[in-house]
Amino acid sequence: MDAKDFRLLVALDEDARQSFHALGRKVSLSAPAVRDRIRRLEERGIVQGYWVSIVPAIFERQDLLVSFDGDWSRDEAMKALGAPDVAWVAWKVDGGVTLEIWPHDVKKAVASGAANCRAWIGECSTS
Repeated sequence: MDAKDFRLLVALDEDARQSFHALGRKVSLSAPAVRDRIRRLEERGIVQGYWVSIVPAIFERQDLLVSFDGDWSRDEAMKALGAPDVAWVAWKVDGGVTLEIWPHDVKKAVASGAANCRAWIGECSTS
């Protein structure tokens, strides 16, 4: 990966919906060269996909981002996906876990157990 690939990744991270032409202007490459570089980055597994970020309010939900330090296992992080209202889970390099939760009521979600994630995940994994 060279400096142009890196700059291309930065531009994609800012807005992955940009045209190859617009990306090329940012990194001084032609649109076909950008297309080829992105294809190679995808083939190498560096670019792993593209996704949509949804505003939870569209589903009459609120947004709660909760991070927990500690030494979480992959299995524990995966169990969190089964917890109520969990939109996504990030198992971090340092062993911590971050959850995005879309509850109807943030205060109620925190009071019901989001503050103690291991117990909360344990409750959810028994069903």
